Amino acid sequence: MASEKIPAPLTFWAPSAEAAAEASCAALEAAITRIGPDQVLAFVMEPVGGQASGVNVPHPSFARRVREICARYGIHLVFDEIVSAFRTGRFLAAHHDPEAMPDVPVLAKGLAAGYAPLGAALVSAALAEQVAAATGFTVSHSYDASPIACAAGAAVLDEITERGLIGRAAVLGARLRGGLDRIACHSPLIGDVRGRGLLLAVELVADKETARRFPEHADPAAIIRRHGLGHGLLLYSRRQNAGRYGDWLLIAPPLVIDEPTCDELIDRLETTLTKATPEVLASITSR
Repeated sequence: MASEKIPAPLTFWAPSAEAAAEASCAALEAAITRIGPDQVLAFVMEPVGGQASGVNVPHPSFARRVREICARYGIHLVFDEIVSAFRTGRFLAAHHDPEAMPDVPVLAKGLAAGYAPLGAALVSAALAEQVAAATGFTVSHSYDASPIACAAGAAVLDEITERGLIGRAAVLGARLRGGLDRIACHSPLIGDVRGRGLLLAVELVADKETARRFPEHADPAAIIRRHGLGHGLLLYSRRQNAGRYGDWLLIAPPLVIDEPTCDELIDRLETTLTKATPEVLASITSR
């Protein structure tokens, strides 16, 4: 079974978030037309980006238009919520927009909080019956439905529910976002703050006024990450195609974070950026 990709609706580098959404949707429909709708089983997308795009948040028109295109051509819409589930202030990021609900959301990571490897796909009763009436559900891997992994997942879901962690992700995410916005106001390195709930990121730029990217030889996030370690921060970052699609830092603390720790995270990040900025700016011209 072959797969094909379309350009992601990366909002920060586009003329507008809506323009990015329109371009991606046009590419999707063109690909379906070229391949043939009867040859396309499903379209897989992240409703809110994860590590691949630095928590890119598409314009709402993107998911709605994709939902319409998939329904029109009889194609299943799959949301990759491996990173976004539980984190954005709703059980699924999909729940932020009822007009663009997927046929199948896929979960992992937060489902067992790292205590055990566990993933799941959620489907409607109608879709489950359709599969059952055709080929059925084939258990094909040695560790499918592992009782230990499932027990860990059940315990994690109990904790998430009993402690109200999904709702707290929205509240503490807003607190964290406010701190990041404050840092961005005076940091020459931050061009964008984005995300939802406790899934956030900051985009790093070489020139804030022009949103200029860093040159290929520079790696600003690596410098900031190193300084972060000296201030008690573990920061996740990724260069996308040697900086062609940007540089960013992922800010996604555990769901059990509290208000004082949120504030401490912001303070440490601010100190880290202040200390790292001269070295980051010097890396632009040094080879």
